[in-house]
Amino acid sequence: EAAPQHPVAVDPLVAAADGNAVPLDRVVRHAAAFAIHAEPLLGDAEPLELEDDREEVAATTEDVERILARAPQVVAFSGYCWNLDAIRQASRALKERMAAVRIVLGGRATLGAPESLLRALPDVDVLVLGEGEIPFRELLRRNFEGLESCPGVVFREGHQIVRGAPPVSVGALDDIPSPYLAGLLDPPLHAMMVELSRGCLHGCGYCTWNADKRLRFSGPERVQEVIRWAKSRGHRHITLTDSAVNYDTEALALTVGAIRRADPEGEVRFTYNLRHDRIDATQLGLLSRLPTHVVLCGVETLAAGGMEGLERAPVDARALQATLREIARVARPPVASIVLGLPHDTEEGFRRTLDTLLSWCEPGGGGAPAVGAVLVSLLQVYRGSGLWERAGELGIRHCETGIPYLIESPAWSREALARCKSLLIERMATEPDRLKAAEAIALSSVYGGADPWLQRARVGRLLSPWEQGETREGWTLEKSGMMRDTGGGFLVRFGWRGGGGVRIRMRRRAAGDDARRSTRFYALDASPIRGPMAPVQEVKRLVRLVFAMIRRNEEAMARDEDGHVGP
Repeated sequence: EAAPQHPVAVDPLVAAADGNAVPLDRVVRHAAAFAIHAEPLLGDAEPLELEDDREEVAATTEDVERILARAPQVVAFSGYCWNLDAIRQASRALKERMAAVRIVLGGRATLGAPESLLRALPDVDVLVLGEGEIPFRELLRRNFEGLESCPGVVFREGHQIVRGAPPVSVGALDDIPSPYLAGLLDPPLHAMMVELSRGCLHGCGYCTWNADKRLRFSGPERVQEVIRWAKSRGHRHITLTDSAVNYDTEALALTVGAIRRADPEGEVRFTYNLRHDRIDATQLGLLSRLPTHVVLCGVETLAAGGMEGLERAPVDARALQATLREIARVARPPVASIVLGLPHDTEEGFRRTLDTLLSWCEPGGGGAPAVGAVLVSLLQVYRGSGLWERAGELGIRHCETGIPYLIESPAWSREALARCKSLLIERMATEPDRLKAAEAIALSSVYGGADPWLQRARVGRLLSPWEQGETREGWTLEKSGMMRDTGGGFLVRFGWRGGGGVRIRMRRRAAGDDARRSTRFYALDASPIRGPMAPVQEVKRLVRLVFAMIRRNEEAMARDEDGHVGP
């Protein structure tokens, strides 16, 4: 459940099953498949200072024009909560310009009451339910005719909404062409994702990871090919998108063996999820052979009764600590993810869980700590999840558009959530290496979130009239946004016309800050971005320019609303 909150890449909508593959060139001719997505989670920049304080993705005019430039017959979107509004906007714009285009929506956004979802998306023609490879292939084969017998689709027939045949999932992952080996995807370094297995054996109430609960695996030969492909192109980190890599010990052994044959030196490292409640001695031995970058374990809560109604067993804290310590010994100290706002948890229980796991970040007995870091997520009531289906019964209120974050529930008042958010932001500022926020905890300016004077709208006014994408005196303002992991600062990234770049970090000024590096309300510092270096004198000139803009704007802004100076 600590999966990336923004998609890094979208598998091409190309599939083979039962030995009958659709030729790739035919699919490319017949359909243009685009995904509106956020930037990769890991780029060449420092991953813990991501400059992005907007989670939901917007559809721009440029996005629509890029699609229209292909003159597509079919446009297929892979949808999730963070891009559903963007897909709605893009679909409307596409239909206005090209009425005959067919628009297909798949992905986890289609879970839960698909008929009502299709009514709410008047420009979408077909929904694909569950795993998309076989239904999408069938749509193309049938040219959108005879869909009553097409598996896994919901479609419009006049003014009626009709459901096709039951969904059909892929039987073996090796039946699907690898988008990497087929030459369809070439991800940027540090942003490669690989699915080694598909399926999840659990039905946790807060999760919608897999519609089909059957486990299916990539064979060792495919694994070897993909790892060799990645290594030959300079990739040294891969995120595994499996819900957990250790559901099946025999499959884990085959996978680890294939990885080591493809990369005997262990140069490629992996980020992956583990189910801590399935770990045994054999699996620990296998994990010791898997080069690990980050290992994630979903703990969710240690509170007694906190897992009630979620199809998850309560956690035995003592046994969990011992297991995590063993994982740390053979691989790396794991990142333990927990959830703020579970319906049967409490504010006291959440604080106790947080304190306990943070205490496990301390080394014990001369060895590695049991936990490397704690990752906190605000509860999201995903469409189609058990909590979504029972939201009325449980009294849960959540955001109805965009990412469905919890607003309040009988167990969690807005005030209780605000207190916990504020606590987390304070603790993240003092323990940035041990405590991380997965998403909106650090970004929200309401109900106890981050400082509103570090939000994008305010900082944009501080830098006015310099806008993103604009070049001044040789410097282009490339990107800006909140430091997502802590909410403790705001980053503005500039690129120099001759190569090289600089980040300027803004945080609220505190007593003792160097006056030479501060404006009245902010402390600022500049640091180069890895790569070519911009001339030192030009960097100094940029810093002076930014300081002058902020000083000019900040006091006027402070007086705007209430007539007194001071954020």
